[in-house]
Amino acid sequence: MRVLLLILVFLPSLALSSNADDSLLEEEVGGLIIDRTVTRLGEDFYFFFSQLMNEQHESLQENFTVKERPTALSGSIIAVSHRQRVLYRTALSPGRRQAQDKAKEALGVMNSYLVRWEAERAFMDTFDLERDEF
Repeated sequence: MRVLLLILVFLPSLALSSNADDSLLEEEVGGLIIDRTVTRLGEDFYFFFSQLMNEQHESLQENFTVKERPTALSGSIIAVSHRQRVLYRTALSPGRRQAQDKAKEALGVMNSYLVRWEAERAFMDTFDLERDEF
């Protein structure tokens, strides 16, 4: 009798906690531009790029990563990626003006990619398989 009573008391709370965990797993933080730069050149590019992206795409729910690989001879190599796929890569030599120009160039690439990516996602055939989980 006591076991049955304990099961009836704790069963609804277990069901509620599993639903809460499922909803937490489904929600993802979106709209981030992750900074993986290490030098002043990369920080300048990230500043201009993130500023331009936030101005044009205020309600964007996709995450992007800006990675920098410093080189000894030519400054830095900057890459912008989305879901582990590199979309834009450039060499950045010292100079604040060049960082701003390259950020504008990267924004143009991102704009065309977002249009194409959203169209592909909208028309994706998910009859047999569901969309990617990550």
